[in-house]
Amino acid sequence: MIVRRATHSDIYTIARIHQRAIRSTTSFYSVAQIESWAAHIVPEAYLPYIAATDFFVIVDGENGVIGFASLDRHHAEVASIYVDPAHVRRGAGRRLIDAIEASARQADIIRLHVTASLYAMPFYHAVGFDLVEHATSRTRGGVEMPCARMVKNLAD
Repeated sequence: MIVRRATHSDIYTIARIHQRAIRSTTSFYSVAQIESWAAHIVPEAYLPYIAATDFFVIVDGENGVIGFASLDRHHAEVASIYVDPAHVRRGAGRRLIDAIEASARQADIIRLHVTASLYAMPFYHAVGFDLVEHATSRTRGGVEMPCARMVKNLAD
């Protein structure tokens, strides 16, 4: 598996992975929450993020792009990490968070934060993030859903 910067040609695969990953969280969220969260995902919407953030994809040989992640340096925020459900628990998420952390350290960021879905909380905890608080977030479609605010000190 190789992590590289996302390019414009990746946007269709990124959108497909994003929707598949969201729709795999059925044991944590209602159908209405999932559909609202997955609403309005269109490939072209990723172009500004690819240009303005540290946006990475992970490529797995013959499978191509299997996940993506982005860091918003301005807010010291892990803006996204998603892995195609067919490829979870194989180290892709860990490689993506490693790329995010390396990029953050390069920018002299010493503390990262993330608003994590309930599904993603165990992953973030396993890679060193601590729970700050349980919260709610509004989906793209305007529905409230529970989430967790988490932080990680990179100086540790």
